[in-house]
Amino acid sequence: RKAIEKRHRDREKENDEYKKIIDEINQECKAGYDREDKTLIDKIRLWKEQEMHCPYTGEMINVCDLFNGVKYDFEHTVPASMSFDNELKNLTIASSKYNREIKKNNIPFDCPNYTEEKVILGITCKPILSTLELIFGNITIEEKIIKGENKRTVASDRTDQINGQIDFWVNESKKASTKDRKDYCIQQ
Repeated sequence: RKAIEKRHRDREKENDEYKKIIDEINQECKAGYDREDKTLIDKIRLWKEQEMHCPYTGEMINVCDLFNGVKYDFEHTVPASMSFDNELKNLTIASSKYNREIKKNNIPFDCPNYTEEKVILGITCKPILSTLELIFGNITIEEKIIKGENKRTVASDRTDQINGQIDFWVNESKKASTKDRKDYCIQQ
């Protein structure tokens, strides 16, 4: 319960920061966007998580273009037709043209510029992997044969760091001698 309350408070603080960014966008872009609009707050959240870049083209997303509904879409990393997942964890902010005309119903791995730069429909698209490295740090891909099947694992500096933190706090919670200490470890 405490962990949920802490996460909720943290999320509210983030939302307040994003509302301030919406105010700044309104001022800079001479717009009148509603700072309470959850969709706009979610767009800001993803835009910040993506280091303000389109993951498919590598282009920097200009703040004034973020909300106009023409240049950038909410995009399903795993297409909604495959995953039925409309949560933030499956969404990015991506070039509308790339999303609608190139990626369509594919996963990123199946896109033509996954590993190398390509010019597609007049758009110079950086390798998707290099854009992901900008966001997540160095990415490694390993192919292994497990039980006779080819398996691919993808790791990054960020996932390694997060996994290390999770392992640390799980171990700490197992060693906790009081309920308060265990709750603290779970919150972390």
